[in-house]
Amino acid sequence: MNYKNEPIVRSRKQWNALANHWESQASDTNNFYTRRSKYLVQLILRSNIKPCKSLDIGCANGLFASFLAEKGFDCYGNDVSDELISIAVRRFSKYYPDPESRFKISQEESNPFNGMKFQLITMIGVLPYFSDQRKYLQTIYDMVEDNGFVVATGANRFSLYIFLHLIKRLFHFRPNKSWLNNFINEARTGIDSGGNIDFKKAKQVYSSKDFDKLFKEVGYIKIDEMDMYKISFLDRDPLRRTKLDKFLCRKFGWSHACIFKKQPPKN
Repeated sequence: MNYKNEPIVRSRKQWNALANHWESQASDTNNFYTRRSKYLVQLILRSNIKPCKSLDIGCANGLFASFLAEKGFDCYGNDVSDELISIAVRRFSKYYPDPESRFKISQEESNPFNGMKFQLITMIGVLPYFSDQRKYLQTIYDMVEDNGFVVATGANRFSLYIFLHLIKRLFHFRPNKSWLNNFINEARTGIDSGGNIDFKKAKQVYSSKDFDKLFKEVGYIKIDEMDMYKISFLDRDPLRRTKLDKFLCRKFGWSHACIFKKQPPKN
């Protein structure tokens, strides 16, 4: 798998700087990312995906993977940040005698687990950081076993959360290039920390509808989905929304999460 992932390589320094912050908020049950991870595990179990060999691409500090491990999944993970991988290794030392062989640093041109097969691959908050999303999905297609699953999240370009977030940012205007770049990136993709993506060259999708369509074109069918606004009082129970709430959240929510099942290639 030789896909030069330049945006993620440029993110290494950024995510290393945030590693301790991410770990400090991991135990906060009200934190959005912690809550989303727990809901995603429920979504996986609701879809009758049994404990299996799983790979978490962009595993960060290993928190989401640890929730899967607690349910009996055989977990692996990789991330661009060596600081976050160190935390993940420590976290998984209580689950496995060989955490260093299971959690590895992503390199520039290949996934460290290339050549291995997984029944489940998860990519939570990762795809917005790839400039060519279709190409990356094609590179990991062979890593998913036939009839295996991919759980992935995307961010809607137009979301209620990012609209309110941008208004708040305008009230904290700073006359510098960094503020302007972050504002433009947030307005375009809704990624808080900046995806390090050249939006003039990026080949990305920015809506729930196009996200689902992209996976279908690569060779997957959608099994289940969950959308979240990233606004606490609107996300009290994202797995049990009314039909109207589900429709609105799919359109105006911030995080679109889906479970996809791989279809064997046609001969």
